[in-house]
Amino acid sequence: MNQNDSFLYFLRVIAACSVLAFTGVDLLAADKETPDVKVTSTSVPSSPSVEDAKLRRYFVSVGKNGDERYLKDWQGSEVGELEKGNKNQTWRWSREESQVRLPVLPGVPYQVHFKILTSVYNLSATSGIYLEEQQLEPIRNQGFQTVSVSIPAQKDAEVVLRVQCKTFIPRVITAKSPSPSQDTRELGLCLTEIEVQAEGAEQLARYDACNNFFEHK
Repeated sequence: MNQNDSFLYFLRVIAACSVLAFTGVDLLAADKETPDVKVTSTSVPSSPSVEDAKLRRYFVSVGKNGDERYLKDWQGSEVGELEKGNKNQTWRWSREESQVRLPVLPGVPYQVHFKILTSVYNLSATSGIYLEEQQLEPIRNQGFQTVSVSIPAQKDAEVVLRVQCKTFIPRVITAKSPSPSQDTRELGLCLTEIEVQAEGAEQLARYDACNNFFEHK
């Protein structure tokens, strides 16, 4: 097991233990089956209705090419087995404060869902998702989770959210483990996906913002 794999395993154990304490379910157990999802990537002519649909329900696969236009002050993209069984998962680590810049339709309320992994080292009274200085939702739990926030209708065509949490240094927290990490970066939480959904758009196909196609089941 190399140093990066060792550190990711360490984080998965933290995530699993936090869930075990409340549910007794082992997150590191065999993979659960999920329904197959078929995607179509047929080129669609640009039109006002298509552009509108793209902004009503879309997602950003964090760590994929093209995600950088939505993110500011994050660590570099990474790929690996963050969750057991998903060997090609991508993600980025936040810093103490990192931004998410999301295009929206002016005058329309939104829900934004963040798929994250946190550890006990990330948690404090100020950890959460912010719109300007307002904390929209605190981050109180450790482990794999989805944190959702409600965004009021905006005047502009972009909303800037701030992700705030405590940071840790992998080399420090794994110093006494059998395979300590040599990573000296200050890391916050781990972000794998952002889903952005306008009010009333629950049944629409999701638009893949990094790969530029609509996803259909």
